[in-house]
Amino acid sequence: MSRRTRHWLVPTAEAEQIQRLIVKGNIWAYGINTPGRHMIKPGDRACFYLKRQGVVAHATAKTQPRNMKHPQVKDQVLYPWVFELEEISVYIDNPVKITKPIRKKLDYFQKPNLIDTRTAIKNWGVFVMNNKEITKHDFDLITRK
Repeated sequence: MSRRTRHWLVPTAEAEQIQRLIVKGNIWAYGINTPGRHMIKPGDRACFYLKRQGVVAHATAKTQPRNMKHPQVKDQVLYPWVFELEEISVYIDNPVKITKPIRKKLDYFQKPNLIDTRTAIKNWGVFVMNNKEITKHDFDLITRK
């Protein structure tokens, strides 16, 4: 029985991390307390949200996160969990902005009633604050699939 592919939204505050880790290293590194870190498996898809810019890259996990040192990781004590990436697409100069029209289409914001949905769409910052699993539908929308 095959495992279903999971889709992840991964936030970062620094464009330099995209260049150093994804472009140069073909990796991503997680901290010891990153939510969902232990659930990432080979074949899972990850999209990378750059703070105040939008989604700037996506890739497929080639390995699951392992506690290891990697030369591209600046702080190997804070970020010891490294996984390799493949099928990498980087579009840092043309990010997918999480605009209100896009938020209205995302599964993440669909709540049981209209008032809760509107509140979630308005207060959308929580969506991009932490590493989180998202639906394939949402992944496809925010990576232009």
